[in-house]
Amino acid sequence: MDQAIARIHRMTQSKQTFIHTVIIKDTIEEGLMDNILKKKSELFRTVVDDDDDEDVGNEDEGVAMMN
Repeated sequence: MDQAIARIHRMTQSKQTFIHTVIIKDTIEEGLMDNILKKKSELFRTVVDDDDDEDVGNEDEGVAMMN
């Protein structure tokens, strides 16, 4: 999906772009998206250690930043 987004939005793009991803229930794509989101969430938890005293936001914010 990141490759498709990169093809739509180039660094030299001057106009605003909107990307809509359609995921249909009970399809392979739904399962793939679930797996990707789980892996990104695990990665975020690994990178942002809860023992740190800094306020780094919540998990949803971190996943949104990686998208």
